[in-house]
Amino acid sequence: LGDPHAEALAHSLAQNSTLLRLSLDRNRITNMGGEALLAALRTNTTLLVLDLGFSGSSNAISQEIRQEIS
Repeated sequence: LGDPHAEALAHSLAQNSTLLRLSLDRNRITNMGGEALLAALRTNTTLLVLDLGFSGSSNAISQEIRQEIS
C-alpha cells in the first residue's frame, strides 16, 4: 500500500467505531499517508493499535500516532 491507499483508509478510519487494531507494517506509507492517518485518529476513539513498522513514514509521525492513540 502507498499514500493514496493510506489516505482512502484514513477516510474510512475516521468514521469507524469498531476496529481495534490495524497493521499496516511493511508498506510504502510515507509522511503524507501518515499525516492522513494521524488526522483520522483525532476523531477515531476506538482504535487501540496502529502498526506502521518498517514503512516510509518518519519517526516523528510514528511518535505522534502513538501519542494520539494512547
